[in-house]
Amino acid sequence: GNHDGPDYAEYFGHADRAVFTENFTFIMLDNSERRFSDDTLRFFWETMALSETRNIIVSFHIPPPNRISGDSLSTAEWNRFEDAVGVWRNRICLMLCGHAHTYFGDEVDGIRLVVTGGGGANIRKLERVVDPPHHALEISMDKDGKPLIFRRTLVPSQLDAESRDMEEVLRHVYNIQCRNYVTMRIRAEETERSGRPCMAQLLRPGM
Repeated sequence: GNHDGPDYAEYFGHADRAVFTENFTFIMLDNSERRFSDDTLRFFWETMALSETRNIIVSFHIPPPNRISGDSLSTAEWNRFEDAVGVWRNRICLMLCGHAHTYFGDEVDGIRLVVTGGGGANIRKLERVVDPPHHALEISMDKDGKPLIFRRTLVPSQLDAESRDMEEVLRHVYNIQCRNYVTMRIRAEETERSGRPCMAQLLRPGM
């Protein structure tokens, strides 16, 4: 998660989660304080042992040491993670991280890394990255179990910033976000009335 603070568990439950499907396992770990707790690493190890697939996607907030951005985990902390992976490291097909407010790919110790963080945050300029647009990712698996990643630009193509006035682009995106805000508030209220307060808190947009 993004900056999982001390109140996270009260509202959303466990910060470390896993989703098992027939074709892949998606493991989400909390390292928002630039470290993996012992409990997180234990959860990771136990989940890897339970998973029967060779297609495992691991997601955490702050990326491992890489060749693109120095804003990453320390080498010592990354070594703790690798020790926890142990004999199962060749089953990880993708590491998905955030934190950097940009988009880039790399390979870390033979594992594919994708760093994304341009959904609604200010895009950060990195020397080795051409400024990406605000974006979302769509991830699927090919027939061989390798992840396919499609980056979807959040500014509609009909309002291309290079061909239209930037104020028009921003006005259009602002209107979309306002509608989304109201929609999420309504969904949160309906969910809370149905007796699911934790899910309602997850849906409720920030002020």
